[in-house]
Amino acid sequence: MLSVEQLPETLAGNQDEAYVRLMLNSAQLTMVRDRLARKLLASLGGEVRQVCCPALLAGQAYVCPAPPTRKVLINYMTGGGHYDWGQQLTYNAGGYDAPDRPPS
Repeated sequence: MLSVEQLPETLAGNQDEAYVRLMLNSAQLTMVRDRLARKLLASLGGEVRQVCCPALLAGQAYVCPAPPTRKVLINYMTGGGHYDWGQQLTYNAGGYDAPDRPPS
C-alpha cells in the first residue's frame, strides 16, 4: 500500500507562524533548498532564494582534478525532505519502518 504525502499549502494559521515570521523579519537573507520551503515562506510574505543542497558539494575537497564529465547526482537520504508532516509515512526502500526509527 502506497502512502500519499499531504504537503501543506501555507504556514498561515500554523502553530509555527509567529516563529517563522520572527525569523524572516530578523534575517537579511533567507535561503532554502526546495520549492516547498520557498512556497511556505512566501505564504507569510517572505522573500527567499532557492539554492541547491550544499551537501552535494561536501566531498569536493577530496576530489582529484579531472576533465569535465557528465554527472548525475542522486539523493539517497531516507525520506528525502526530512519530514512527513505527521503522516507516519513508511520508508521501506531504506529498511526503515518510520523516519525516526533505525532498522533493528
